[in-house]
Amino acid sequence: MTHDPASSAASLPLPLHAAPTARGEPAAGLADGARLRALFELHVDGVLALDDRGRIGEANPAAVALLGIPAAELLGRDVLSLMTAEDCPRCEERLGAALQGTAQSWEANLETHDGRRAVQLAAVPIVENGVTTGAFLVAHDVTSHRTLEAQLAHRAFHDPLTGLANRALFRDRVEQALARDPTGEHVAVIFVDLDDFKKVNDTQGHAAGDALLVRVAALLVDSTRGCDLIARFGGDEFAVLLGRIAQRDHVDAVAARIAAALRRPIALPLRDVVVGASLGIAHGRPGIDADELLKDADLAMYRTKAASQGHVSKYAAGAQALVEEREAMHEDLRRALEGDPAGGRLSLVYQPVVELASGRVSTYEALARWWHPAHGEVPPSTFVPLAEETGLVVALGRWVLRAACAQLRRWEAAAPNAERPTVRVNLSRCELEQPTLLRDVADALDHAGVSGAQLTLELPEAAVMRRPEEALVTLHGLRELGVRLAIDDFGTAASSLGHLQRFPVDELKIDRGFVDAAPEDADAEAVVRSMVALGRALHLRMVAEGVERPAQRAWLADVGCEFAQGYLFAPPGAPADVHGSASDDAPHAMPHAMPHAVRAPRDIPREPVHGSTAPA
Repeated sequence: MTHDPASSAASLPLPLHAAPTARGEPAAGLADGARLRALFELHVDGVLALDDRGRIGEANPAAVALLGIPAAELLGRDVLSLMTAEDCPRCEERLGAALQGTAQSWEANLETHDGRRAVQLAAVPIVENGVTTGAFLVAHDVTSHRTLEAQLAHRAFHDPLTGLANRALFRDRVEQALARDPTGEHVAVIFVDLDDFKKVNDTQGHAAGDALLVRVAALLVDSTRGCDLIARFGGDEFAVLLGRIAQRDHVDAVAARIAAALRRPIALPLRDVVVGASLGIAHGRPGIDADELLKDADLAMYRTKAASQGHVSKYAAGAQALVEEREAMHEDLRRALEGDPAGGRLSLVYQPVVELASGRVSTYEALARWWHPAHGEVPPSTFVPLAEETGLVVALGRWVLRAACAQLRRWEAAAPNAERPTVRVNLSRCELEQPTLLRDVADALDHAGVSGAQLTLELPEAAVMRRPEEALVTLHGLRELGVRLAIDDFGTAASSLGHLQRFPVDELKIDRGFVDAAPEDADAEAVVRSMVALGRALHLRMVAEGVERPAQRAWLADVGCEFAQGYLFAPPGAPADVHGSASDDAPHAMPHAMPHAVRAPRDIPREPVHGSTAPA
């Protein structure tokens, strides 16, 4: 059948979101044949006119371009021949329903001249004199979106540097292994912590450190069985999951091979190094869960560190001393949160977020610090996980929120005629899921006497996507308080485009893992460029974190990223330092007009790029 849409009383689905009537009746103003013809020919999506048996009667130019098949070769062809084999049954069912008079919409893959293309399909009945005589099939190409989603999904569960599994995927697989073997008898975990990684970073640079981590990942793969899962947990820490082990000494053999491999010299650009590693082994047991097993392996590894580096330890009762030490630190952190000097002192430092086009400081991110009376400065990479493990993370987050809002008020009071200062605070997953969150935020704002518009809350992408429907309700509640919202660590949890469109967020913060590798790494470059394009399409502000090199800054500005944060501009500093004041009691107005560079604070030491600096 060769059908002329200009002679039909059909409703073209133009645009796609302007849905046709349920039975394909003509929409008002579209009956004119010339208009239908123009819409058919000029539609940006591929449109095929099908007869009542699903044969192609006509194809618009966009369809010809999408398929890469000349229009003459398409005429009379069964449209199902364009579908992939696995999609044919579903497409046949949907097209059959459309040819019976019911409009359909679904997603499928087309076989085109340059491979498969993912398309969103809409089939709309063609009705003439009350009889369905065919259908219009509209194909909207979503290949690039699906490719980006696949990349983000992979990044969500894999370490971008080594390609190994990340902590989230590893924990999930441990849970599955224990579910298959409730006794835990055939499950074990090995933690691997490199001994001299920091020395390599300090003497040969971060590029050499990255090369070392990649080489270590390869050695771990070579030293383990094909069925074992290897993960990088961050920094210089790795983990191995062994399932289906026949005897416990098989785990010892794997650990011995790993230790031996890491005692051999590893070739790096400047010189070979022997890095060594401390290993901890934990075996499953009845009733143990994934978190307990990982904790056991972690404690065993720290036992190795405490004894002497480069050896292997197994979890045993002797690890209890480390548990007791952690309990003591937990108690001290609780005291610090309550303002008890015996637990030390909590404080906030602030790192600027800079507008790339002008170099002006846009706002500051508040980051928690803990000074302990016995241990001195405790790094966030130590006390934040401690807070998460011991249930103090909500109290810590509440303290950070109140302290940051109070600092806003002090800045405002010091310069009442200046532009109103703003600040950013991180929320953890636990805080996001707390029923008291909205009240906590409102109380912090009211207590300090500042506006919600002065506060941006950074929400980890993984936390938001864990329970998206519940998160959506919470986000709307926060917006009603006037608070601005940002998705933090964007790209690590594979947010769907649909969720991003629904979430009432103002910006996306690109995870430092992607920024670290760009622009030199082609894959990272492509992913960041796609993220920026996606954010701009959704009218969201884009912020890149972890910017350390001028080349990164220039490239990010070139691809359209508006804001950035990192040690290239300034490390985190005390309130007085970031405002150039000698005393916290006399802060200056927020320097929104500071040109091109931010002065580095005087007394805040640089932290490892991968160390957590957020309160949660």
